[in-house]
Amino acid sequence: MSTGIGHVEPINPGTGTAYCGRPAPYILDIDICAAHQVANFWGLG
Repeated sequence: MSTGIGHVEPINPGTGTAYCGRPAPYILDIDICAAHQVANFWGLG
């Protein structure tokens, strides 16, 4: 968990559809790609 920030974007670095991004400020490597999960939820992935 990050301290001192109220919101982060979870990512899963790597290649393929379930992977996205790379760690950076406000972007955390927690082995889940939020963008992929949202797209799947809305039937876009």
